[in-house]
Amino acid sequence: MVELSPKVIAFILGCVLVVTTTQYFFDTSWSSSKGNSPTNASNYYGEPNAEFDWCEENYEISEYVAEFVNTVTGFLYFLPTIFGFMFHKKLSLSSKLLLFFVSCIGFGTVLFHGSLQYKAQLIDELPIYYVILAGNFMLWYRGRKGDRTSAYCLCLWAGGLSAILLFTNRTNYLHTVGRGIMSCSFSLMFGYIFSAAAAALNEIASVENQGCAQSGKDLFHLAFFEFVAAIFCWIFDNSACAIVQRNPFYPITAHALWHLLTSIGLYKMFLVLEFIHINSQEEAANPSEIKWICGNFLPILKSEKQD
Repeated sequence: MVELSPKVIAFILGCVLVVTTTQYFFDTSWSSSKGNSPTNASNYYGEPNAEFDWCEENYEISEYVAEFVNTVTGFLYFLPTIFGFMFHKKLSLSSKLLLFFVSCIGFGTVLFHGSLQYKAQLIDELPIYYVILAGNFMLWYRGRKGDRTSAYCLCLWAGGLSAILLFTNRTNYLHTVGRGIMSCSFSLMFGYIFSAAAAALNEIASVENQGCAQSGKDLFHLAFFEFVAAIFCWIFDNSACAIVQRNPFYPITAHALWHLLTSIGLYKMFLVLEFIHINSQEEAANPSEIKWICGNFLPILKSEKQD
């Protein structure tokens, strides 16, 4: 497995996130999204008014679902939560919250792609932001008990930003500022999670059993490359619809692959963050490592005592 330094990881993510943040907020003219439904579309939930209208044709498969394949693949986001709780009985509170927010992404994604309404888009995007906040909190306080004041401040921040976005008109200046703050802070925290996780894993490797530490580093790099590939799929679907719609597997599009890769990556990053949390504790009474089950298909976190 190729191993990258925290600085290289931060550089790679910085480059791609400049593009995604620009496409998302600063210059949406980059987007080649369809923009309008076909004339025969049912528009069951009303004319699509979300800022993104992905490459899958609207209401092509079902008159009740705007983007059928993107909606179906949105259910993949429930799997990390299912596997997370199924195979891990003792989790930190932060990990439990993170898994809950991941399932909320699934709900929001299905709602958004099923209707292509702007409110549904926000319900899709906000849980992603909550996941990033939870992940950052876990890394800030890795190996020790989180500060309640910081936790309350993060809750107030997330709640205030959510209230602004959900209860102000999208043309309102405050709403626009809120979306700008969310998109820019998301990119910064996304880059921090990966670079800080890489640094934390290096610290663990310097003081612990090399085999145990290496299992975490290998899983982390798999998740990192999956997320990078997913981001490229997001960019491609957002800027090259003419090409995406000519692919031989259509209506499976690059955005459906984004759902697949990010759901896999989210589960692995949940394991990595919990691995870091457990193994960063001073004199960890029960250090853990990554094990693969189901024919080396599914990674889980196991303590050395369980072996």
